[in-house]
Amino acid sequence: MRDLRLERRIRLRGPLRRALLLHPGATLGPEALDEIASELNVKALDNVDTLSGLMSWTIVPNFRALGPRLGAKVNDVKRALAEADGSALQRRLESDGFIDVAGQRLTADEVEVRANRHEDFALAEDGGWAVALDLELDDELLREGLARELVRSLNDLRKDVGLDIADRVALTVRADDEVWAALDAHGDYVTNEVLAVELTRSASGGASDRWSG
Repeated sequence: MRDLRLERRIRLRGPLRRALLLHPGATLGPEALDEIASELNVKALDNVDTLSGLMSWTIVPNFRALGPRLGAKVNDVKRALAEADGSALQRRLESDGFIDVAGQRLTADEVEVRANRHEDFALAEDGGWAVALDLELDDELLREGLARELVRSLNDLRKDVGLDIADRVALTVRADDEVWAALDAHGDYVTNEVLAVELTRSASGGASDRWSG
């Protein structure tokens, strides 16, 4: 799932609202689910029986198979498939093994089924198991992710200046409104993680706001 985050340019430290987990034939206890949620960096983990709601399908003719049988009529089939509900046709193919389109009965080997994934989810599948990350980000999640990135940068700075792991610091941050919003929401988290006894938000030429701990 890290690769999926990188592919969608979602920061690894940025939390996501939820993930959908499909694990047929297996029962996962609370500890396993908590570990998975922590590894995925999601607020909630929802167990589901199917991920079909995250997928849509497009059905197109298999011209190599249909051309010799239908001749010019294959173009009528192509148009009808393009106008039809591909997801409904896919379900019918799955249940009946055939579909009726433009006056023709088509079997599964006479069409191609193309899956289109929901753009707001990143989906990974392996051996019947699947995980879908909900990629929708709201302001709350963005602020928390930014606070985590700030903690990473500040702890890197602690190392660069040679501070001991237990050294306490006074911290002054000069930043834009976006970072300040993250500090308003997660100031205590930031100070605890970087061992700051005091956090001052400073704007060039303006007043300062201060937290003490």
